[in-house]
Amino acid sequence: MIATSLISLCLAAATIALPTPNTFLAPLRRAVDIPGAVAPIPDAYIVALKENTVDPHARGDWLNVVLSSRGHVRRDLTELDFRLGWNETVFNGLAGRFSDSEIRTLQQQGEVSYIQHDTLLHTTALVVQLNAVWGLSRISSGATPLPPNSDPASFGFQYTFDDSGGSGVDIFVLDTGIRATHQDFGGRVNFLQTFGTGTPGIDVNGHGTHVSGTVAGSVFGVAKSATINMIKCMDDAGAGFTSDIVSAINLAATTASSSSRPGIVSMSLGGPPNQAIDDAVVNAVNNLNVPFVVAAGNEGLDASSSSPARLGGPGGNPGDQMERSTTRHSGHSRLKMTKRDLHTWDGMLLTAISLFLGLASSVSAHGYVQEQTVGGTKYTGYLPYSDPYYSTPPARIIRKIPGNGPVTDLSLIDVQCNGYSGGGVVGSAPAPLVASAAPGSTVTFNWTTWPDSHVGPLITYMAKAPSDITKWNPGTSAVWFKINHSGKSSSGEWAATTLIKNKGIYSVTIPSGLKPGQYLIRHEIIALHSAYSYPGAQVYPSCSQIQVTGSGTRSPTSFVSFPGAYTASTPGIVFDVYQGPATYPIP
Repeated sequence: MIATSLISLCLAAATIALPTPNTFLAPLRRAVDIPGAVAPIPDAYIVALKENTVDPHARGDWLNVVLSSRGHVRRDLTELDFRLGWNETVFNGLAGRFSDSEIRTLQQQGEVSYIQHDTLLHTTALVVQLNAVWGLSRISSGATPLPPNSDPASFGFQYTFDDSGGSGVDIFVLDTGIRATHQDFGGRVNFLQTFGTGTPGIDVNGHGTHVSGTVAGSVFGVAKSATINMIKCMDDAGAGFTSDIVSAINLAATTASSSSRPGIVSMSLGGPPNQAIDDAVVNAVNNLNVPFVVAAGNEGLDASSSSPARLGGPGGNPGDQMERSTTRHSGHSRLKMTKRDLHTWDGMLLTAISLFLGLASSVSAHGYVQEQTVGGTKYTGYLPYSDPYYSTPPARIIRKIPGNGPVTDLSLIDVQCNGYSGGGVVGSAPAPLVASAAPGSTVTFNWTTWPDSHVGPLITYMAKAPSDITKWNPGTSAVWFKINHSGKSSSGEWAATTLIKNKGIYSVTIPSGLKPGQYLIRHEIIALHSAYSYPGAQVYPSCSQIQVTGSGTRSPTSFVSFPGAYTASTPGIVFDVYQGPATYPIP
């Protein structure tokens, strides 16, 4: 009896025995070790678990046993920071906030595969397609070249597709949300869930609506009758945490795999190498037979250096993890995914996939001024997806912006120098640096990749600061005077289209003889693709700080305020770019 008790005691002890500090440690991937990675919450981590080691339904219990046995306080598993319910076939692990000593303890557990920071990803600005209409035509015309002397931006091309139009196909879009009431969707939208801090159920940013419109919109969409299932995992500024994106992948994959309808997951987002994101996508493909299409090669970056795009890499890259083909039968559909190739036999589902693999350039995010040249000196712009997360943010001449999204409520202070009042970022704030420029000199703006569908004017204003510009905001005073604008040419080309052709470069001239002093330069694009009603126009303002030198004496005599200059009745704010007049009245 004594021997039996001793054996039982030893077995019981073995079940809770933990490795000593000298045993093998699970890899820890901190943001500082990954080029370009950002972890806004320093103690937020993803803990990946080895297969068949922890009961997926008891991850929380396992965590508390591990922590308490090493002298840590048991955790309240109802805290919002914990993610414990991910399907193990998608991502076997958990997420939460842990101290350095708790992370060290977790590293020592044999059940742990690796631990990584809960890093930030963002919506991607894809390569701009100048000939969007020709791009649609190419899907059905194969390798047919552009006819000689043809205008690729014209509506003179044919797009041939199955008359089912993708009916019965589910496309799961993981993005910033969707404007489900848009006329181009015709009620074919299901909003599944919001993960993260973005406004629930609403696409404030616009990226998700743009992507969805390219996928399945009735005008510019490819699969015009497919159903869009939106999962919002990127916030209103276009950024999202790894844990939220894994949650979205988990929901999309489990929903698609349990449905009798063919489905595909679209992810127009990315960031630095991220093992948790990669694992979730690979597992969903291999374990649940759900195909994914992801954005790759955006912003001129090598796809092999970002996640999840690097999953499509050649031999030796993580793309090899997806080499095992997956097939799924659901009535008349059959899907197969092998490395970079995604094949399907189902009419418009082929077209929906071709949208991303063959015409990734047709999907684009919004934009901002990423660089500005003043007085011959180049200044990096404010970078909303990296600058805020440095311990000491870089000093810029361009004032802060919340992301790459637009301002649509023209009554808000956000229309002045950008902002996101709906998310608590009311207007912008002064920048620490001031550039120097002489009257008559050129100021050049370098925009991030701009979507060809977002046609409209470019307009530039200036405002003279009465005091130190690094501490001054104009408020609602009428201090702004226009120095440049460009709308629609006599040939019908929009200024934003010309900007794209010039690779994002636009230049203005400081007025000759302008009185010296410190000035704000307010430069903007007004996107009109949805401006057929109000609100609809999208304003993308950027404000930079300059010192005008010299001994000029000229001062402007006409001023406007922001907000105030643009209203619903201002000519050019409501304008139908599809059926409107040939001439455009610049606001």
